[in-house]
Order: sequence, then C-alpha cells, then structure tokens
Amino acid sequence: LTRQSFIKVVLPTAPRRPVTLNGGLPATAWADIIGLDEGAPEDEGGWLESIKRAEALVEHEINNGIPAERILVGGFSMGG
Repeated sequence: LTRQSFIKVVLPTAPRRPVTLNGGLPATAWADIIGLDEGAPEDEGGWLESIKRAEALVEHEINNGIPAERILVGGFSMGG
C-alpha cells in the first residue's frame, strides 16, 4: 500500500432474531436456521432482508465517495 492508499473495514453484525435451531431463542443471525440437513427449508424472507442490508451498506459507501470497484464484500458465519 502507498501512503495515499487506505483500507476501511466495515464489520456488520447480523440482527438478533429467533433461530429455530437454537430452540427459538434469539441470536445474531442473517436468517433463521431451520435445520442442518440438506433438505431443511431455507428462510427466504430472512435472506432477502439480509441482502437488502448488505446492499444498503455498499450504497452508503458509494454515497460517501468510495468507487464501487473498490468495494469488497465478505462474510463470516451467521453474523456473530
């Protein structure tokens, strides 16, 4: 990196929501985890909500002058 280069790291935390796999107790999660087996249903609504959250974070950075081509989105786990 040069002296003019910089990196801004944004680490969003998932919202707290009831998680079925957690006995319905609230936990930070991008979507409900209904089951671990391959055939378990997915929480489509939760995932779509989380996608909107991620898009809003990217849009915020673009509106603050960060070029879109310099934004990298990554993730880890369920938002802990």
